[in-house]
Amino acid sequence: MNTLLISDPECRPEEHVTLEQLFARGLQRFHLRKPKASYHDLKKWLSTLSAGWLPRVVLHSHYELAQDFDCCGVHLRDTAERHELLAGLRIKLPEVSISTSVHALTDLSYWAKHCDYLLLSPVFDCISKPKRRAAFTDNDISSSLSSISKPVFALGGCSADKVNRARELGFDGIALLGAVWHSPSPVTSFDNILSVLGTAQTA
Repeated sequence: MNTLLISDPECRPEEHVTLEQLFARGLQRFHLRKPKASYHDLKKWLSTLSAGWLPRVVLHSHYELAQDFDCCGVHLRDTAERHELLAGLRIKLPEVSISTSVHALTDLSYWAKHCDYLLLSPVFDCISKPKRRAAFTDNDISSSLSSISKPVFALGGCSADKVNRARELGFDGIALLGAVWHSPSPVTSFDNILSVLGTAQTA
């Protein structure tokens, strides 16, 4: 079972320093999601990160930067345009992975045919958005995941105490956000999650 980390939507002090520590501890995939960032903002952000870590970065916007910075993937936002975007990205960026977020179990099978992996949310009560509650029952998740051939990551409320439950439900990994960035010590929180996982991370 693996982890990926989604950035805080806002820029944080010492963000790059913290992130590089997490990469060094075993983080294999980082989703860079900065909704307010312009093309130039994101380019500057990527330029500040040590080049050796860039192949572990997935972009949520300004996808054209993926090729310039050797990023490993792009993530399609849940918008009406993502079908059209998907077709274009497969042509323009054939070597990068493509992922998307799914908010209904009935959409899993469709997007699994078109993407390399999926994020399903909200699986548990969210940490970063306290008013956002778990949207699915355990039985519905388990039965839905059993027929999906692509990796599916649980998103929403994933913390160290939810790792084993996510594993039991059939997820291939967990997507982290609030459990890391909203912690007094992001590095310690990430270490705690890895210790519960108890398995090596894979890209």
